[in-house]
Amino acid sequence: MKSFLACLVLCALGASSFAVEKHELDNQVRELKNRFQDLQRDPERGIPAETLAKAQGIVLLSRTKGGLVFAYENGWGVSLVRQAETGKWSPASFMTSSEASVGVQAGGQHSFVVILLMNTNVALSLCQPKIDFGG
Repeated sequence: MKSFLACLVLCALGASSFAVEKHELDNQVRELKNRFQDLQRDPERGIPAETLAKAQGIVLLSRTKGGLVFAYENGWGVSLVRQAETGKWSPASFMTSSEASVGVQAGGQHSFVVILLMNTNVALSLCQPKIDFGG
């Protein structure tokens, strides 16, 4: 797990800044790393080390949702894939997620989501230029 966190920080420090300033990307990765570490410190919510060791990829997302009847959810995060040949984590890939909904709802919510990719084929799909989740 320490190598994963170290890779996450190093990837942030070496990230390209085409659309966002480098220091903003660094801050985003640090925030995600800190939230992941906080999650792992909680014995009831933490992901077991054995499960993390089997993961072929991981996605860390920070999401915020708000609305009244109409709602909008926006999120950002990073994904990493474990290299099959070496077992090391790939450089971080920055991602965003958005969602809109209509219905009986009021309020706001902030959430931190960890998605483990346990299958090599699913992890390799992160290498595609665009990923769409939803229906």
